[in-house]
Amino acid sequence: MHMMTPAFNTPEYWQAVSKGMITWKEAEQAQAKYETRKRRSLQTCHRFTLAERERFAVQETKAYIPEMSSRMDRDRNLYAEARTVARRCMEWAYRENRGGRTIMTTVGYIAKAIGKSPRMVQRYLRNLEKEGYLEIKIMRNAATGMVQCLEIALSATLFPEHHKKSWPKKLGKPDTTSMSHTQIHINYIKESSFEWALRCMNGVWDSFSKNTQPLFMEKFST
Repeated sequence: MHMMTPAFNTPEYWQAVSKGMITWKEAEQAQAKYETRKRRSLQTCHRFTLAERERFAVQETKAYIPEMSSRMDRDRNLYAEARTVARRCMEWAYRENRGGRTIMTTVGYIAKAIGKSPRMVQRYLRNLEKEGYLEIKIMRNAATGMVQCLEIALSATLFPEHHKKSWPKKLGKPDTTSMSHTQIHINYIKESSFEWALRCMNGVWDSFSKNTQPLFMEKFST
């Protein structure tokens, strides 16, 4: 059975040397390698690297984030990137739906906007919903039953005191609609994250209950 050699210069390593599991010659060779790495690190740690990290182009737009409460920045229960997600949601809601303070978006769209994976965005959204900054509803297509998008509502904790009730009205043409024709003709069914999780588990439970007979049924059948 091959023994895993402990890390050099640790109590476990010198204990193995004292028991003869590691020879003194091997210990001297490890000591020489350790000193070489240490000397090389001290000689090069102050030098800057020649390879620069990848840089991304920043698109110049006229978009801006409206006034927000400082509570979110002082909340230590939030992830740093979760604050970025909340600010982008504020920006989109201010531009698209000031009266309702809600946006309809997808996890993939948010992930592309902040440069993170969809799994990380789901984690940030759960964090914001748990701490009471966002209210998230699953928008399910009534015809197909599939998830179409998310409806994210901004909570009052994100807003300063003078904007708790409403934002200033947006200047625009009175004849134009706030929603596209595609969104108008789609019937949505709103569900919370918990309700959607139960719906997803129902299929697995139905399949399990059909193929598995409960134990107490065997007692009554005999």
